[in-house]
Amino acid sequence: AKPIHDLEKDKDLSCQITDCLDLYVKEEKLGLEDPWYCPECKKLGQATKKLDLWRLPTILILHLKRFQYSAVYREKISSLVQFPLTDFDLSPFMHPSIIPHLNYSSLYDLIAVSNHEGSLGFGHYTAYALNKLDLKWYQYNDNHTSQISPDKVPTRSAYLLFYQRKSIT
Repeated sequence: AKPIHDLEKDKDLSCQITDCLDLYVKEEKLGLEDPWYCPECKKLGQATKKLDLWRLPTILILHLKRFQYSAVYREKISSLVQFPLTDFDLSPFMHPSIIPHLNYSSLYDLIAVSNHEGSLGFGHYTAYALNKLDLKWYQYNDNHTSQISPDKVPTRSAYLLFYQRKSIT
């Protein structure tokens, strides 16, 4: 998996949403300027931190970082993040001790996407949503709605992803 900062520099590259989540849960060594106080030995020292998912929500909202700020510039990140429309499994990102005791599904289906088109200074929001009655995807753009093909849903404009947890059957 390419580090995200490399993807920000090269807009022609793409990654999977699982690459982003791998980076989110990856163990990371804290800097020397950010020491941790050990309550047992009573000393400051360099530590590591690790994030894991312990519980999964019924509705999962993933926010893709699309804007980059620095002291010198501000820009929109338009790298393509590929994401599944169905059967998105979050179990690889959960704490291993939780998985054997999980009494609900770790699989998710995409139900909507909020898109941002344009640049940092101006832009336009559109949405794609799955109609639960006819199971077809639709694009919502101000006062215009049209049906779209499911393969058109993942775009460089995707900003917020809305997933619904599947039921255990």
